[in-house]
Amino acid sequence: MMRQRSWIVLAIVMLANVWVWGQVPQGWGVVSGQVLDAQGKPVADATISLFPAVPFEGGLPYAVTDADGRFRLVSPPFGKAWLCAVKPSAGYPDTNSLLFAPEVDDRPEIFLAPNAVFAQDVHLARPDGILEAQVIDAVTKEIVPNGHITMRRQKPQAIYSENIPKDGHFLYAMPSAPIEIFVTAPGYRQWRYGDKNGQNALVLASSDHQRLTIELIPEKENKPPLQH
Repeated sequence: MMRQRSWIVLAIVMLANVWVWGQVPQGWGVVSGQVLDAQGKPVADATISLFPAVPFEGGLPYAVTDADGRFRLVSPPFGKAWLCAVKPSAGYPDTNSLLFAPEVDDRPEIFLAPNAVFAQDVHLARPDGILEAQVIDAVTKEIVPNGHITMRRQKPQAIYSENIPKDGHFLYAMPSAPIEIFVTAPGYRQWRYGDKNGQNALVLASSDHQRLTIELIPEKENKPPLQH
């Protein structure tokens, strides 16, 4: 266990050196390339995430594209892995997560051999629709700072769950598939998405940008029984 923890600490230190100083640890690989949208235009400020085929622990290396959509990613030699360009505000989700994956897997596949240096561009399809929301108290209209969102997809079966930022605001690029959405917070009733037609799953088209104000209803206080 101690040896495993030491490896994780060492990996974190090495990754910090890579991101801050641009150093390449011995045996690691380097992937460089450019992220282009469906029209062939560069995508700036996209995060390049990596998903290895083998099990892993700890954080994974990442890179951010520059103004010309170019990136340089330094990584341990994981072997087979996939690249994904993530920029939710432009409609590009983290398709390494099954809930956000398209019907056809279009992630570039790479092989991170020791000391490998190669180029790999990322060509993006049309952007997904965008869901943006603010979570507030239904009574006070104040921001709820400790919310939690859970999203569920049936085909393929997938669940995505995480804490909402403390400012109560969240934004996701959503696949063109029915997605059930639940928001909870301590002391409040669960909120579930539903539209005016009675549909309990959100479906967004590529050009959609839906904005919601989610009002959480406080739970009723449990009053102590009257004393006789």
